[in-house]
Amino acid sequence: MLDDIKKYARSLVTEKYMVDKLSKIVSIPSTIHSSEMKKEVLSEFLALAKHEGYDVEGHEEYGSVLLRNQNGNLEVGIIAHLDVVPAGPGWNFDPFKLTQWNGLLIGRGALDDKGPAIVALTAMKYFMNNKVSLPFSIRLFLGCDEESGMRDIEKFLCSYKAPDFSFAPDNVFPVCCGENGLATIMISSEIGDDIVSFMGKTTVNSPSSYAKAVFSHEFFVPIKEDNLQSYIHKHKNVIEVINNDPLTERSFNAITMLCEHMYDNEILSKTSRKAIELILMLSDTGLDECENMYMRLSAPDYLNFRCDSIRVKDGKLLTKYQIRYAALSNFKDMIADLEEKIKPYNSSLIVLRNRSGIIFDSDVRKTTCLLDAYQETTGIITSPFFDDYGTYASVLPNTVAFGIRAPKPHNLLGNGRGNMHEKDEYISLEEMKIALETYIRAIYKLGEFYNCNGGN
Repeated sequence: MLDDIKKYARSLVTEKYMVDKLSKIVSIPSTIHSSEMKKEVLSEFLALAKHEGYDVEGHEEYGSVLLRNQNGNLEVGIIAHLDVVPAGPGWNFDPFKLTQWNGLLIGRGALDDKGPAIVALTAMKYFMNNKVSLPFSIRLFLGCDEESGMRDIEKFLCSYKAPDFSFAPDNVFPVCCGENGLATIMISSEIGDDIVSFMGKTTVNSPSSYAKAVFSHEFFVPIKEDNLQSYIHKHKNVIEVINNDPLTERSFNAITMLCEHMYDNEILSKTSRKAIELILMLSDTGLDECENMYMRLSAPDYLNFRCDSIRVKDGKLLTKYQIRYAALSNFKDMIADLEEKIKPYNSSLIVLRNRSGIIFDSDVRKTTCLLDAYQETTGIITSPFFDDYGTYASVLPNTVAFGIRAPKPHNLLGNGRGNMHEKDEYISLEEMKIALETYIRAIYKLGEFYNCNGGN
């Protein structure tokens, strides 16, 4: 039967099945801001799976499709998500209508992660149609909170035991064996009375950001022109930045764009200038006057800082950052180091949240099953890698990230287009077919592994 896998994965019937199903769920704009649309896309997916004979379970923020093995409770999971980031402006194609063009399927979620979810369901269909006996059930988990916190996994684990082994089709092939840590911190800095208010927000996984500063005085001196003019709006004592362009050099960073503008134009009091200087150094903007703090911290402990939000409260400037850091770094030492670095800036910090970096502890023999499956499909000999992506594998035990696309630039529609979270996001039919064949072979090999090892 293994000889039939490639034929199944590349048949026109299978291709039509995947395209038709993907078209339906891409048309539902289940963005991180729309709880109703996330419920709708989950309901639609579960309905089509139930119609095909699977056991389905639906909950508030997640659901699952189960191909049940009647002989035991062992489960292998495929962990995907149906929520997507906002489309943003500047698409050449309708983001919520699946477009077929030159072998590409274009639409928000086609690559991240609706397309992979459809491929996973199509892999399960192979085993259902052929009545293949496996030593485990297959649970396709369908989350709706992956892009904005992964609280759906927390809720899932309150009611269910994690599968014995899972893979998340939400990265690149072959197998990602670890992910970096992610922390949220708040830095409090003293400011002068020249800044009445400062507000700003960078939405997680969104192509837009906003910032606004209100001063206690109007600007009586001409403000220098700079390369941010198309984003800067000024009126009397107010400066505002609106950045809706995900292709800009400072994408997601209206806050630091505004800070740079204020700093360069020398319109700040001495105290406020100190606070803004710190923001610029942490945000890696290349400030000429000071050595960049990003470079001074003990690399590779710190990967990057991202300024998430800013506000003024009780005469303090409160700036929230997300920090990605290497998995094996000592987080406490990193924070202690950072606290020392910001003291000269009359600043202090608190840690709001920390998700430690991890090296996945999944059984290496099971991971080898996945690597072997990818090699059989593509002829490419590979090894596991380490990455910066934030997938469900970072929060669900015994899980690795496995595909869905090849480890090469995803830019057939131009730079900054086509990849996950970008304009004109796409998945190619070839990628879907390679992934489908790979996942079927991987499930077969996991079945052989469990049969040979007595379910362990």
